[in-house]
Amino acid sequence: MLVMVVHFVAFRKKTIATSTPARKPLNKWLKLICSLIFLALILSFITLAGTGFYAAVCLDRPLTGYPLMLHCTAAPVFMITLALAAMISVHSFRFEKGDFSGLKRVGPGSKIFFWLAILAAPAVILSIILSMLPIFGTHGQEFLYHAHRYSTLIITTAGMLLIYLRITSVKAKYTVSD
Repeated sequence: MLVMVVHFVAFRKKTIATSTPARKPLNKWLKLICSLIFLALILSFITLAGTGFYAAVCLDRPLTGYPLMLHCTAAPVFMITLALAAMISVHSFRFEKGDFSGLKRVGPGSKIFFWLAILAAPAVILSIILSMLPIFGTHGQEFLYHAHRYSTLIITTAGMLLIYLRITSVKAKYTVSD
């Protein structure tokens, strides 16, 4: 309910808010909250990717010990902030008729990687949560573990490419070409 109220206040039409001078501090607070959500998302993403890939690539074994505890602590933060960031950003990343024909504020590559990450997120989350339940046998748990690993590769690649495309589009907007 609180998220819906914040969304309504942040994205209502400008014509309603032009006559009220008290709207500016609220916009500053909403921008700050959105920035903190994205910061928490990026920090938890880096923590999860760092601990997960360190164990898989450097140690060549599953997570154990303190890296596992850090990974499990960052996972709920990532799930919550990913859902909030998706709700904040979904309007900007929707596909439109002229996406692939001209230059837009958010390019089609960014939109594809955004939606790929959003669609891979439930697979990442559910595969590891379901593997903790005693309803699957050994083979089922092993399958879910591998599903978690490969869907994590998808979401990590899509997330990194999305961040790269967003950074380069911001730089391109502010560079002067001859």
